[in-house]
Amino acid sequence: MPLMDLSRVTASLADTLRLNITQRLDPTLTTLAVTTLPPERVSDATNTLNLYLYHVAEDPHYLNLPGNLSDDNPASTKPMSVILFYIMTAHHEVDSVFDSVMQQRLMGYGLKTFHDFSRISDSTRINGTPVLDVDLRDRDNALEISLRPVTAEESLAFWAAEDQMTTRLAAYYEVHYALLEPEPPRRLPGIVLTLGTYIVNILSPQLAGSRSRMSFTLPAVAGGGTQMIEASPARVGPPIVALPESSRLTLVGGNLAIGQARRFFLGNARWKQRLGGVERVRIDPLLPANVAAGWTIVEGSAQTELTLGTTLTVAQPSGPPVVLPVEPGLYTATIEVVKDSQVVAGQLKEITDVSNPTGFLVIPRVIGAVVIDAGAHRIRVDLDPSTDLTPTDPGSPGPLDILFVANGQNYLRHDPSDATATFDIGDFQPVDDRLEFRSVFDPTVSGTYPIRVIVEGAESQPFWIET
Repeated sequence: MPLMDLSRVTASLADTLRLNITQRLDPTLTTLAVTTLPPERVSDATNTLNLYLYHVAEDPHYLNLPGNLSDDNPASTKPMSVILFYIMTAHHEVDSVFDSVMQQRLMGYGLKTFHDFSRISDSTRINGTPVLDVDLRDRDNALEISLRPVTAEESLAFWAAEDQMTTRLAAYYEVHYALLEPEPPRRLPGIVLTLGTYIVNILSPQLAGSRSRMSFTLPAVAGGGTQMIEASPARVGPPIVALPESSRLTLVGGNLAIGQARRFFLGNARWKQRLGGVERVRIDPLLPANVAAGWTIVEGSAQTELTLGTTLTVAQPSGPPVVLPVEPGLYTATIEVVKDSQVVAGQLKEITDVSNPTGFLVIPRVIGAVVIDAGAHRIRVDLDPSTDLTPTDPGSPGPLDILFVANGQNYLRHDPSDATATFDIGDFQPVDDRLEFRSVFDPTVSGTYPIRVIVEGAESQPFWIET
């Protein structure tokens, strides 16, 4: 993930040098210092390695990364990939006496450290201590370190300005890939309304897409009343008793009812993390827990209807069943058909065929909004009670990715765990099944303001705040 503070990269490299040398290479060296000054600024130092960032260049391989093309300034919404150039020098003086032997020993320690730890990631540890800076962890960051092939003659150019100093023993490194954090998008593109598959095996089940019916309420200025539209790809939400079609997913295609039996599977990125890499899980609507949750399947040759619940219980080959929350996000559906089965050597052998996957969205359904404090611009958006925007259960893979847009303005997520952060105008904060934000618009002025809640790429139904 992108970063803003380049010093976090330097701190990670310095910690790697310090921990590896003092704990692995030479435990007797208990007073090693790692500084980050220009080499000529280091004086009267003992047992010191200096790592100085002297140059930054943009990585040409990532110049054409696309930004948010619907934004007014798309270049600012894409991360900038940079290569960091460092020079490492060793320094050791005792009573102002230059000690070249110790300096060469320290340089050898430093060279071996960056050779042994040429890639630093979340899993990189030295004697159990992580070396990647805490601000870079758990964000898919990895630093790749390589020694630059600088010749002896080329190294003289680095020290050419120091005409009163002999060329210093030094090593030159470059570090990939630091991505400078982009600006958040100010505008968001619309959603894709139609997907399809065109090259298929006519003897296999094929899914041409998904569809659903989605309801929303128009604001008074537009006449009010409940509207029902067809969405494709499907956008289903939490079950609503008064609107049973809200959680009904229709898979359309061909050959969906062939074979001796059929099995239905769903896939989701967060389910994959919960289940240790399992790509898809089987829907068993006959499990008592799934019956209670409202899961049903109605099969047909050209379309199959699935009614979703708020949780899905999945049987495991060994151990108790796993209960998966049906969180907002992007899901895929596939159908597996059993074309033939025979008992061979006492074991059941099946010939199966699997359809192509088709995508659909489980949306966060907005059920209301309340102005908490008009003077402070504080407004609360309520979601269906089955939605948890801040999951903390033991199996949760982490916080949900949430975007919030009100009246066309993109809001920034407030981090309550940061004691230095303040909840300002233009910020939002999710808690359980609600979301609070401090509006840029003035809620004391009568108006109709559209809002968009986007969770893991799934956008809520149209909703307007009326003040």
